[in-house]
Amino acid sequence: MRGDEAKRVCPGINLVQVPVARGKANLNLYRSAGVEVVAILASKGKCERASIDEVYLDLTDAAKEMLLQAPLDSPEGIFMEA
Repeated sequence: MRGDEAKRVCPGINLVQVPVARGKANLNLYRSAGVEVVAILASKGKCERASIDEVYLDLTDAAKEMLLQAPLDSPEGIFMEA
């Protein structure tokens, strides 16, 4: 929903706008935050950026290590742990 429509639906809404540089949205702060998030995620598994705000995270190795350290008695236990 666009801002003007949101204001009509909810007059008390506080909308925040993205900074603009050279007539376009300045996403530098957003990109920097994304780099930090990816660094944190990559410490837990294989991480691949798909776009500015999407990441594929493979936790297979981390899950195997977790199961080796503390094996559960049944598949139901794995589900409950997750």
